[in-house]
Amino acid sequence: MNATVQIRDHDSDTSPQQSTKAARLGLPRHTPETCQYCPEQVASWPVCSTPYIEGTWLAKVDKSTLTVPNEHDRIHDPVVLRWQPYGCTFKPLADIDLEQCMERGDKHICFVGDSQTRHMFDGFVDALNNPGGLITVVGNKTDKTVHEHERCSYTSIQFGDKGLETDLDHCTHVIFNVGQWPLSHKPASRWSAAHFVRVLRRMAADINRYRAKHPDTRFYWASINSHGLGHMHTNCSSPALDYRTMPFTELFNAVATMTMQMHGIPTINTGFLSAHLYDLSYDGAHYHWAGSVGHYITEYVANVLCVQDA
Repeated sequence: MNATVQIRDHDSDTSPQQSTKAARLGLPRHTPETCQYCPEQVASWPVCSTPYIEGTWLAKVDKSTLTVPNEHDRIHDPVVLRWQPYGCTFKPLADIDLEQCMERGDKHICFVGDSQTRHMFDGFVDALNNPGGLITVVGNKTDKTVHEHERCSYTSIQFGDKGLETDLDHCTHVIFNVGQWPLSHKPASRWSAAHFVRVLRRMAADINRYRAKHPDTRFYWASINSHGLGHMHTNCSSPALDYRTMPFTELFNAVATMTMQMHGIPTINTGFLSAHLYDLSYDGAHYHWAGSVGHYITEYVANVLCVQDA
């Protein structure tokens, strides 16, 4: 007999009166019900209607032995671990006709950002290239071959201080992110949160000038994924060599989300999704897009692009 248990949310509430991260950011947050993850309860929830989502991870546990997923299953089997948004549901990736979605409105999705954005792009394209949304290829940091699809493209940028650095005229939707490099660079040149905000404001202003001429183009900010590289480097060296620890990552994500919100750009909150399971990063910095975290990042993006923007 199997049961579903919640992996404790790193920012969960202890009382209804306590403010949540979403509330502090002035963003919508669905409050879980008493029987918050009972199948019959979740089945009645609506499909998530906003890009910014918070939630929790659920794990299958064998009640007879009280065993939990082993490390291999946690990394490689998205069925063993399931991401559950608060108060709403994602449409399963396998139930989304991605090719039909891309043809509807003649979509071309442009991903712009660092290697984490490249992994997001590769996972989405892998799902596109495999009907039924079955992600088959496992991510590999050393293999930087970018997947190909005629309706998707990827542009690499690291810091964002020169803008998005790409021609957007063919894009109907743009998902962009920077943060890993400003956050993790050498201590002497690591960006402060204030400098990060200044760069994001310039990027957002440039985007709004572009949107004034191309009002149908949709832009989404993707939050910075959490991982264990900063913890490993910071704990094992003095002075710290890497600042991508949870506190710094959360700070950069908070100021980025607020900055983008002020400019009317919604956030795809992949950083919150990955924060609970940053130990599953296969190389300390990225996630297999065929594994639990990578699978649900792809499902998250597919819901925003193909369900919410139907």
